[in-house]
Amino acid sequence: MTRILFISNGHGEDRITRNLIRELLKSAPSGTEVSAWPMVGEGRSYTKTGVSIVGAKNLLPSEGLAGIQGVRSVLKDIEHGALLVVLRQIRSALNFRGCFDLVIAVGDIVVILTALLTGTPFLFVGCAKSSRFMPAYRYNFLEKRLLAQYCAMTFPRDAETSEELTRTGVVNKYVGNPMMDGLEGTGERFGTSPESPVAALLAGSREDAEDNALVLLDIVSRVYARGGMKPPPEFLFAAHDGLNVLKIRRQLMTGPLANEYSVDESPSLSRENGLVLSLRHACGGSVRFVKGHFADVLRSSILAVGMAGTANQQAMGLGLPVVVTPPRDAKTRNYLDREAQACRKGLITCSYDPESAASSVIRLLENPLLRNRMSPAGPQCMGPPGASRAIAEEILKTIAVPDSASPSKGPVAPR
Repeated sequence: MTRILFISNGHGEDRITRNLIRELLKSAPSGTEVSAWPMVGEGRSYTKTGVSIVGAKNLLPSEGLAGIQGVRSVLKDIEHGALLVVLRQIRSALNFRGCFDLVIAVGDIVVILTALLTGTPFLFVGCAKSSRFMPAYRYNFLEKRLLAQYCAMTFPRDAETSEELTRTGVVNKYVGNPMMDGLEGTGERFGTSPESPVAALLAGSREDAEDNALVLLDIVSRVYARGGMKPPPEFLFAAHDGLNVLKIRRQLMTGPLANEYSVDESPSLSRENGLVLSLRHACGGSVRFVKGHFADVLRSSILAVGMAGTANQQAMGLGLPVVVTPPRDAKTRNYLDREAQACRKGLITCSYDPESAASSVIRLLENPLLRNRMSPAGPQCMGPPGASRAIAEEILKTIAVPDSASPSKGPVAPR
């Protein structure tokens, strides 16, 4: 029996890990046991994988982004028991010593350190940092040293990062970017008109997603009020599974946008395709909230308006120009800036100003030449799909080598 533990520390990392697990289980030998430790949040991405969920969770307000969001966010986490959370997670990692044959760490320095604490050989999927980012968001000396000495294999997100890690002695293999996997889609268009341009709305999957949804609806309302396009554009909102759509509906109907939108209760609207809420705008356009069909939302769209992290990058990777606007309190501005570094030619960054964002959306809708100029940047920097399968094959090779993943051996010996 081979026991494998996947560790991820973020919502985007959870989705990447879920795809890795699905690919691994397609070919894993009988007797392979897979567990997942979502270190941040509830780990909803794992609910349909059938794997065991283990380990202490981080349910703090920053949702794992305190270091990026700034001092206030750190202090708020401390107020909500951050030190106890860290101690619980350290205890979980230490308790896993001898329980697994191999660890797959997906994320950043946090999962690297956690994997080391388990005392188990590990592979690292580095989806958070890139040599294309500004220096503050590239791999630093400590991370390179730990990977070079203790990690059996690192899978960086792009070729440039692979070259840099190789120069510093890190054993690595670039097989593509796993962020681009699982985005094939089914062809579903959720009743949008073939004549109308469609734009995706990406609110993210963190705690502020409901607030972000209202900001995005404000932007859309300004697009309709100023656009005058015939036919009017349609918008598809990619809602994560935990988004409280009823709460958004109540806030919308009682807030400043109440006179702009009405709920479309048409019996012809099907809920079987994930459509959970349909709104009509006073100017004639529509916004449809969809759950469980993220890839279809992107593939139905010609551009995206994003307040997310991983989702923004996936949209760009599929060739969609993205209008990026920070959340209302801009607490994740640095995070969004970091995520946008690699594909800056594929996006338009706005300050928090719905009017400015609406202007950028209209500009893209009305200018196909601009969209065509921006479109190639995302696929060039994000890379093709297929990395999840390639990484799963490397995992299978690792567990096939006799005694290569014995828990009694601890981490890979320093080189």
